[in-house]
Amino acid sequence: MSPDLAATIISGVGVLISVLATIAIVSFRVGGASTRLTRMENDMSHMATKDQLSDVKADIAEIKGMFRLTLKEGQ
Repeated sequence: MSPDLAATIISGVGVLISVLATIAIVSFRVGGASTRLTRMENDMSHMATKDQLSDVKADIAEIKGMFRLTLKEGQ
């Protein structure tokens, strides 16, 4: 086997390994992003609406109005 042929084979194997590793990394990242997007789309139906949150805001304001912070006297 000539040195040029050995160098070509080694370079070809290196390029092939690099391409396969790149494909594996890209597919892993795309799969993760797809999973996150699917999970987020499914969670959208479980989130509260603005109307529901405005009711909660009014309730919290009413509860906060029941309490008053004052300094203790006589110490």
